[in-house]
Amino acid sequence: MHPVFSIIIPAYNLGHLVCDAINSCINQQNITFAEYEIIVINDGSIDDTYDYIEKYRSVENLIIINQTNMGLSATRNRGIDLAKGDYILFLDGDDWLSENALALLKEQLDETTLLVFPMVYYFNKDRQEKRGYHLSEKLYNRNEFLHETLGYSQFHIIPAQNKCYSRKTLIQRNLRFISGILHEDNPFFISAIYNYEQIKYIDAPIYYYRQNREGSITSTCSIKNYEGVRIGNQAIISITRNANRDINFLLANLLVFQVIGNYSKKEDRKKVFNDFRNIRMKKTLWTLLFISTFRWKHTVRMLLLLIDPALLKYILKIL
Repeated sequence: MHPVFSIIIPAYNLGHLVCDAINSCINQQNITFAEYEIIVINDGSIDDTYDYIEKYRSVENLIIINQTNMGLSATRNRGIDLAKGDYILFLDGDDWLSENALALLKEQLDETTLLVFPMVYYFNKDRQEKRGYHLSEKLYNRNEFLHETLGYSQFHIIPAQNKCYSRKTLIQRNLRFISGILHEDNPFFISAIYNYEQIKYIDAPIYYYRQNREGSITSTCSIKNYEGVRIGNQAIISITRNANRDINFLLANLLVFQVIGNYSKKEDRKKVFNDFRNIRMKKTLWTLLFISTFRWKHTVRMLLLLIDPALLKYILKIL
């Protein structure tokens, strides 16, 4: 039987945590193993992650790939190429799905529609926060969806993991993650939105997103974060030509976030600040200010950044 879903799980140095992700897939309710496949890709882990993955070798609908380290983007791309399911889900190796995730999604499937759902941010067993997007459960066209999310600073809509994609769309439109950068989800999100006729929001807690894991790439900030945002922004502009004010609002805020982030190395922060003092960057910021969705808080931050990045950092620190 041809699988309906392919769940792609990249895993790098997760140890026993990868078991939570795999178990959540194996234990899906109201759907048969024949209806979905689990693709677990060990991305060159140097701890015992692969040993834990190997324990699932006998699971009939699970595929194990062991590769030298390629990074998250390249690993997800390989998963897309290997997938046989009609629809694709991305599951990070330290997160997990609700037990009825696939059954809920199966009821809504349409290859012309991108399905979007909230994440439950898991801090510990006593603190779990479902973070939705103030959306109604209905169909949206692209501009409506972008305005209701990005236009109101709902930037947590971006991650690749909170969506269900048609494999046909990903393959035919050649939608892939940019390899070798951080924040790869930013351009992938815009690429996906621009290649679907409509978007549907499902207000169900399908995805559990682990927080505060030691060693997580989202817990650190370096010059690579800034470079990834710059490359991603350029890719987004090549798609949109700055024609959408809500996406321009995102682009501007992504740059602001890189200034106010906490860099682990002083030299990285210095490099970022110096780049924002460059006349070329100031022209970019000034342009974005005038072609973005208007929000007072955003405008004030942009003006402070145009004066000097250190001033923006200082003002936000004392507020």
